[in-house]
Amino acid sequence: MRLWVLLTALIVVPLGMARPAVAQALLPANFAGWQAVAGSAGTVSIGNLPAGDASLLEACHLQSAQQQSYQKDGQTISIRLYRLGDPTYGYSAYSLLRPQPVIALRPSPHSAIGRDRAMILVGNFLIEADGQNLPAYAHDFSALVAALRPHASSEAYPTLWQYLPAKGYVQHSDRYALDPQTLARAIAETGGGTWAPGDWLGFDDEVEAETARYVVDGRKVTLLLASYPTPQLAAAHVEEMARVFS
Repeated sequence: MRLWVLLTALIVVPLGMARPAVAQALLPANFAGWQAVAGSAGTVSIGNLPAGDASLLEACHLQSAQQQSYQKDGQTISIRLYRLGDPTYGYSAYSLLRPQPVIALRPSPHSAIGRDRAMILVGNFLIEADGQNLPAYAHDFSALVAALRPHASSEAYPTLWQYLPAKGYVQHSDRYALDPQTLARAIAETGGGTWAPGDWLGFDDEVEAETARYVVDGRKVTLLLASYPTPQLAAAHVEEMARVFS
């Protein structure tokens, strides 16, 4: 993990790539009692996704996207599987697309299960599930993770989030970015508003960035943590960042 970091509070406000290619089917025919619905398998067209999600996935080097519906005990869920460039890009997409979790159970270290939507990261695979009362089936997703893990990358996930200060941190607010476009979305989603366009943080110098929301003395603060390969690069970008923040 690169330890040369730059920590910046962005703003304080009152409380008040190529298109996916056709790939071999990876989703299983069944898992934990869920049976695939005949005729529901297929590829996901990037054009059918919300524009913001499509651009994010492409920035994260989306390689393929497929979908499959499953049924169990009269319930139906829809699963979409995105294959991204590597686990680092997968984590970036996960951090920006995940729902607010309503239960603590995690089928994988990076997973969030909401009431009707779930997001689970398995290496460079991002699983998105839609359905009703998903927390009731949270344990079932562990079987889906197990089925996909042998096909997923085993490279390590980013760990920059572990350096975020704990005091005042708003749970599940952290976002991870590897390019200017994704950083702009991360800052906006953590309450930091709109900042200057362009690569003012230095992504050409292999920087990685984490944003998160905090509450400090009754005020909401967006925090940016940036990690550079060397202390010299971190120091070189301080002047540029000073111009942006002024």
